[in-house]
This record gives sequence, C-alpha cells and structure tokens, in this order.
Amino acid sequence: MLSINFRPARPADAVAATEMQCRSWQATFTGLVADEVIAEIAAARRANAQERFANPQSTLHVGERAGEIVCLGAFIASDQADLPDYLNIKVFYVDPEHFRQGIGRQFMDYALNLARAGGYPGVLLDVLEKNHRARAFYESCGFAQDIICGEWQGLALMRYVMKF
Repeated sequence: MLSINFRPARPADAVAATEMQCRSWQATFTGLVADEVIAEIAAARRANAQERFANPQSTLHVGERAGEIVCLGAFIASDQADLPDYLNIKVFYVDPEHFRQGIGRQFMDYALNLARAGGYPGVLLDVLEKNHRARAFYESCGFAQDIICGEWQGLALMRYVMKF
C-alpha cells in the first residue's frame, strides 16, 4: 500500500482536488439526485475552485498518493446549537478510482486526530439518508446516527455523531 500524505490544501491543489471532488460527486449521487443537479454543482465548484483554495481561512485538507490528490475534506467548528463544541466534517470525498482501498479510513483517522488535537469533544457530519455506502462507512468508523437534520434535493439529511 502506498503511503498517503494528508495536509492542509494549497492553492495549487485547486484544479486537481476539484476535479476529484466532481468525480466523487458523480459516482456517489448518480441515481440519487438529477443529473442536472450534479452538473450544476460541478460547474459551480469548478468556477470558484481557485477562490476556495486560495482563501487563507480555508479549512480544506487533501490526501496525496504518489503526487495525485485522492481525497478532499473540510473540517470546521460546529455551528449546531446542541453540539457547539464539536468539529463538523463538512466535506469528505475520496476519488472513486480509489474506493475500497483504505484511503477513506486513513483520511477519517486524520480528521479525528485533528479534532482530538484541537480539543473537540467529538465530531459530527451530515449524510444523505439514501447514501447507504457512506452511512455504512461512517458507522464502521464509530459514528452513530443521531437525528434527521434537514433535507437536500428532497432527500433527508441525517446527522452522525462521534463522541470522544
């Protein structure tokens, strides 16, 4: 297994990381949401990629394997009233060409270590109820289903929580 280098994202990562995120979106959400929605989101991500990655306040992190961006995440302080001190995993994508290779697990370990080092008492994230693959992954990492916390494109969003 090749080693993965996890680190804060840099402006130079913008194009490669955004393209990887778009591939992951397509692999994950095809059949769950309309193709037009996936295309619109991909276009918006591509249009503001440089700005997102150049922002000095960016919370984006990437994983590199043999010089290739294979995962992208964004980790921010929670804005949820009932869990205000938690770290919120807002973005968590693995390149679909690298699914089921242990990269997601390593990236999650990286995110959890950041949370612990930052003094957070736990981590939360939102996932579509119908995204069974992601839900199974999060549960295998130790997250527990918490509440239905909203909806996106007519689909229920579920909050998952891990307390340290």
